[in-house]
Amino acid sequence: MLLVLLKIMTYIVLTIITLILLLFALLFIPIKYEIVFENIENVILSIRYKYLFIKGNYYLIDGKSTKEFKVMSKEFVEKDEELLKDQEEKVKEIKKETEKIKETEHDEANNLEEKINLAEHQEKKGYVTEGFKEKLQFVKNITKLAKKTVFKIFPKRVNILGRVGFENPADTGYIIGCIYAIRPFVRKHKIEIEPVFEEEVYEIKLYSEGKVIIAPILVDLVKFYFNKENNKMIKNIIKGRR
Repeated sequence: MLLVLLKIMTYIVLTIITLILLLFALLFIPIKYEIVFENIENVILSIRYKYLFIKGNYYLIDGKSTKEFKVMSKEFVEKDEELLKDQEEKVKEIKKETEKIKETEHDEANNLEEKINLAEHQEKKGYVTEGFKEKLQFVKNITKLAKKTVFKIFPKRVNILGRVGFENPADTGYIIGCIYAIRPFVRKHKIEIEPVFEEEVYEIKLYSEGKVIIAPILVDLVKFYFNKENNKMIKNIIKGRR
């Protein structure tokens, strides 16, 4: 009887340990990904990701595509070996070409933060009500949470090389500005975009890679929700909708 109880206890303990290790793996092992794009000679799109024992891949070139999905060594999708070989060569080529770009300076221009700072200044001067102060703080907290989340999921490396031009020169300038606006969110970035104002042209080579760890994002969400002021505002919003 005692031996049976010991076996049961051992089984329970091992099950608990296994579940804890599995949960730890799910939360702390990163999801690694790589995205490559080109539309100069051919339209090329390569998306690869890896998480624990899962490996996924999608490759498109000039209308032809192949997929790959593996769990451990088991294949779940038929793949085109020739296209996968071509993918390896093209990805290496694009990565090598975009690595030649001079690394740009890391800046953090943020119009939303500037607006929030202006609102804070007005708050200190007594121009806003108490209720607005609470809403302002809630917006600030959401902004901080969103920024943290974007930093955690955005690629850690982005290389962009190309030429962009639209019929309207103003649109060209706007798009170039939007492309350069991603710099504050990327640790390592190399961007070299030539604006073309005389003709319409869209030639881009992009290489990006990154990783996502679930645990820090969950921690930030839990902290945000259980913050006393945030929780109060969320409940007020829910009540208001009802």
